[in-house]
Amino acid sequence: MSNLASRIVIAVPLGAAAIYAVLQGGWLLVAVVAVAAVIALHEFYAMVRDLRPLVPAGFAAVLASIVAVHQGGVAWVAAPLVGMLVLSFWLSAVAEVRQPAVVQLGATAFGAVWIGLGFAFLVAVRDLPGQHGLGKELLLAVLLGVWASDVAGYAIGRLFGRRLLAAEISPAKTIEGFLAGLVAGTATVFFTLYREPHGDPLSTLAAHTKSVYAIALRGEALASSSEDGTVRLWEMENGTQVRSLGAHAGGVTSVRFAKDGRLLTTGRDRMVRLWDPNGGKQRESLGIHAGRQTPGRADHDMVPAAGRVPPAPGARPGQRARHGDAAAQSRRHAAAGPPRAASGRYHRGATA
Repeated sequence: MSNLASRIVIAVPLGAAAIYAVLQGGWLLVAVVAVAAVIALHEFYAMVRDLRPLVPAGFAAVLASIVAVHQGGVAWVAAPLVGMLVLSFWLSAVAEVRQPAVVQLGATAFGAVWIGLGFAFLVAVRDLPGQHGLGKELLLAVLLGVWASDVAGYAIGRLFGRRLLAAEISPAKTIEGFLAGLVAGTATVFFTLYREPHGDPLSTLAAHTKSVYAIALRGEALASSSEDGTVRLWEMENGTQVRSLGAHAGGVTSVRFAKDGRLLTTGRDRMVRLWDPNGGKQRESLGIHAGRQTPGRADHDMVPAAGRVPPAPGARPGQRARHGDAAAQSRRHAAAGPPRAASGRYHRGATA
């Protein structure tokens, strides 16, 4: 059997098993990664056997690192490495070898960190949370990209390779094979991760029982008003409902955050209400004159803050109200009689 045929016979079933483990994830992937890590570490320690590495400590650290990452996350990978150093010091003290302790510890730690962390991070990537199986797609992209690069580099190098890439390091590698591997690996990763844009929503906030008329956004807080008579407050970060306000009878036509953080709502009951969104308590209630109200037309600048008096008619912009203006304005409104239905003005009603 030729060298190429033997490579194919070995690589195809192992590649299929690796892809299946990545798709399944969990402890199956941990087991496959652990086996691959043990084989790789065995080969490394065989290469540096003259340095007398402390093999039991290295194998224990690598296996423990893979399990720790799967169970507790990347932060826990440091614990097995620290344990490896303690065990290595003890083994070096009791073992009779001809190499200095620092050489033994260096060879042992280098293999455990270089090989162990590499395989442990494969598990960490697969365990990444995210929509559409982010971790699974990233790990598949890594494996497929490496395989495509190796296959393309080997095939093009054998068929068309003329100029050596690094004769002293790898006499068989050519520039043509390197470029082919680079293009094939990059293209494979791109098409593995590329996804056509789609119209699926990032999240759905489902709580209202009737039509939603308006929303208002302030930082990470979202308020929504509905025909069901409620205003609901949401946390945008995780899409959870924080509070529900029974705001109006007959439907809430608009909602808006005021500049000071309070919540302004209007409803089909012809009322404008001001709320404290933190405690869910109503602060003020303003009765709207009869007339048609258009959903979504509320503006936080229409309603004065608590304790302030609207400017008198004809006052210059920015002019402060003088003492007695409030009483005088009230008398003028009373003398003028009931306002017209289409005026759009309001008068202060009972405070809830």
